[in-house]
Amino acid sequence: VRRTKDGVLVLFHDKTLERVACHSGSIADYTYEELLQIPIIHAATGKQALIVKLDDFFEEFTKDGIWYAIELKDPDIEKDVLNVVFSNFSVILLHLLIIHKVNIIFFKTNFISL
Repeated sequence: VRRTKDGVLVLFHDKTLERVACHSGSIADYTYEELLQIPIIHAATGKQALIVKLDDFFEEFTKDGIWYAIELKDPDIEKDVLNVVFSNFSVILLHLLIIHKVNIIFFKTNFISL
């Protein structure tokens, strides 16, 4: 999970756009609306893809009972990601209690307090 320039939490693995788009810079350099205008090419399939909001991910992809690992790529987004997870709790609950199948991974030595 990364944060855009306008604060939207999105799913994007790489630190920069160079590998999958003809643009430089990081996700944080663009607003979400600007990112939607950038063609993203899926590395494995070569097909065009979109950068997905974390909220939209939960609404669309938590229906299958699949385990998810959500890796926090940017610093200081832990609380915001947890807020999205908990705000989607009713959606998740309706889809096989997926809340128990979400792992949130971040590489920090200190713990967050809610």
